[in-house]
Amino acid sequence: IDRFGRGTAWAVAIGVVVAAVTGAGAARAAFATSPGTPINFFWMFVTLLGVQTVLLAGWVFLMLLRPRSFPVSPLGELAVGLGRRLGGGTAHAGDAGVAALQALTSVHGRGVVGRCTLSAISHAFWVAANVGCLIVLLVLLSTKRYVFNWETTILDASSYQSITRVIAAAPAAFGLPTPSREQIAASEGDADAATLGTARVAWSGLLVGSVLLYGLVPRALLLAVCLGARRAALRRWRLDLSAPGYVRLASRLTPDSEERGIIDGDAATAPATTVAPPVAGDAASGPPAIVGIELATPASGPWPPSVAGAEWTDLGFAESREDRQRVAGTLATLAEPPRMTVIVGALTTTPDRGLASFIRTIAECARGPVALALTGGGVLRDRTDATGVAQREEDWHGLATAAGIPPERVASIDLDHLTDASRARLSSLIGVTPGTPAGGHRRIEAAFTRIVDAAAGWDDPPTARQVTELSRGLAELYDAEANTLGERLALTKAALRDPVSAVRAGAAKIDQLLPVDLRRSPRWAAAGALGGVLGCLAVGSLVAPAAFAALPVWTMSGAGLGAVLQLVRGQGSGDASPDDAATPDRSDAVRASVLFALVLDLQGREESAIARVLEATLDENDALDAAADADAISRALDEIRHRYDLALARETRS
Repeated sequence: IDRFGRGTAWAVAIGVVVAAVTGAGAARAAFATSPGTPINFFWMFVTLLGVQTVLLAGWVFLMLLRPRSFPVSPLGELAVGLGRRLGGGTAHAGDAGVAALQALTSVHGRGVVGRCTLSAISHAFWVAANVGCLIVLLVLLSTKRYVFNWETTILDASSYQSITRVIAAAPAAFGLPTPSREQIAASEGDADAATLGTARVAWSGLLVGSVLLYGLVPRALLLAVCLGARRAALRRWRLDLSAPGYVRLASRLTPDSEERGIIDGDAATAPATTVAPPVAGDAASGPPAIVGIELATPASGPWPPSVAGAEWTDLGFAESREDRQRVAGTLATLAEPPRMTVIVGALTTTPDRGLASFIRTIAECARGPVALALTGGGVLRDRTDATGVAQREEDWHGLATAAGIPPERVASIDLDHLTDASRARLSSLIGVTPGTPAGGHRRIEAAFTRIVDAAAGWDDPPTARQVTELSRGLAELYDAEANTLGERLALTKAALRDPVSAVRAGAAKIDQLLPVDLRRSPRWAAAGALGGVLGCLAVGSLVAPAAFAALPVWTMSGAGLGAVLQLVRGQGSGDASPDDAATPDRSDAVRASVLFALVLDLQGREESAIARVLEATLDENDALDAAADADAISRALDEIRHRYDLALARETRS
């Protein structure tokens, strides 16, 4: 809307200039006669004032007598259309741009506001045209000699004298020179040049006064009136809330109830609640139940989330009081109490007494154990810092403890980025043994094997194509995890319209997962930057292959990896020459691939957990610098995998 307003201002300014030039041109054309040839005053009068006087009379008639049928001003509409183009309206053809212009048009293009706006633009153009005309008139009359007369065939002289006196009434009232009756009579068409010359000053004064008082002054006054009326109309303007569109939005814009927060003390008013103990033995043996509270459908797939070996009793989502009553009633009447009732809450929601009361109600009605799964961690991390995330998790754990849910049954599982690892935690939460991953073994072993095999066939130093092909193979090995990582790094098809910027932003996020000590290490600093870029290239090429196929880094060789490092560090734009960059060696490329594989394997965990595992797994003093052949690389990766297993075990216990 701001751009459209600026564009319209420019359009009006351009229109004013064009109108002034047009008025000046009309005056110059009216005097285009041979030197010494008398000019018919009435032809001149009609030429300069006739059209605008007719248009002005029509505007007054329609505005005063039939305002509701007032048409759109052609000049105003032209200025608005030009303003849309100057303001970038044609370049912003998306839904938001169209909606903004429609909203602006509904306010400024209709009713009293619209009429006053378009009328003011039209009057401004005519003011400019009359100013241009007056300037040229004064210049011509001051620098050349013109004489005026009048001629007639069927009318008598008295008629023209009467018409002239009527026209001269207003200029004479303001003290401007006008021809007398004798001068009017003497200026008849057959008068001699000497007679006409004596009256030229009076006729010139009448012409200038007519343009000023019958052309410029009315338009200037109406311009001021329209601007004042527009300002008053804008102050009085209100939305027509009876329109169908506003009726549909009324429940959202003016809800029947409003969240006001806690307005009284919890200790003084909240009654003590005793949570019913879990049902012992085989009584709670029904299928696990799941309910989402104040939660939207997860982005990763259908609801409820798919877990191998579990068939959910889906209680749906609880948003309103009616939903909560329905969930409590369903749990209380199930023939077989669920062996585990999983409550899914959003970390983006602040836990309050209402949620605490509902969770206690579920715990009482479930007649069995209850667990709490917290989702939305990725969204919350985008909104706040690590301290805010930790505080929100602590608030939810405190709420769970108050509702009688033990800490071991509270887990952060981001359902928006559901991976094998997060499914395994959800399976453990409900007491179901997770299925074996595809391939019959952990994929970190397969990933490290691919790294060893690929490094054995690399040049020394490896080319960009060789390392990027390995990264793409790792992304294909971790299919679901790669998609999850792509969502975390915002590598969407829309973002990849500018693949270089997308790679920079995503690579920086991967690089930030490295612990602070390793980011200070020259070895892992280079590997972190390179791993971030190559990881984004691999994941992004699965999302939008065409966008990434055009990147220069795919066709580089030799020193190309150095140019890739320049890309993420902001020293290049994606088309930097590889000859101007330092070349990372084989160990840097292996470290970058190891980092990318570990990040993929850890998808489904919180970023803080990923950082902790990487800190315990990666060592500045690893043996990769001395790894010259495949066997040496394999031994170094075995040590990294051993530390990785220990770090995962510690993370699971914590």
